[in-house]
Amino acid sequence: MEKSFLSFTKFVLVFAPILLYTFVGCQQTDSEKQKQFIDQAREEIDAAWLSEDADVITAYSADDMILMPPNMERKTGKEEIRNFLQGFFDNFTMTELKIAEREVIVSGDLAFERTLYDWVIIPEGGSEGMSDQVNFIGIWQQQSDGAWRETHAIWNSTKPFAGKQ
Repeated sequence: MEKSFLSFTKFVLVFAPILLYTFVGCQQTDSEKQKQFIDQAREEIDAAWLSEDADVITAYSADDMILMPPNMERKTGKEEIRNFLQGFFDNFTMTELKIAEREVIVSGDLAFERTLYDWVIIPEGGSEGMSDQVNFIGIWQQQSDGAWRETHAIWNSTKPFAGKQ
């Protein structure tokens, strides 16, 4: 009896750390894969802003997504967001969109992204372009089918209001 207890104890002492490492390592790997998916999706979304493609931008949106653009009412749902984007593209062209800082945190079935963008927007009609630095927050959620979709997004300018210094 004592011999089998010692054998079991040795087994536990040898294999428990291996199993624990494997389990923790797999969780980290899954989190990294999810982060990579969100990073790649954001690259496609950013490229779609430059090519004025509202369909690609909303392809990663949850059906009930909430978009909170600055200085206006929120937009809810893919269709309302798509209409907002099309109206934006009818009046402006984004010629530059660069990431100055970026952070993505995945926690369970939620992911949070914080990005600082530098962008240039030109109004239709050839007016001078507007350069801005923009804070952006996006919240993603893994859906019941396993897909990740953006559920909330908000941005604002880092520049002071006109006339304020």
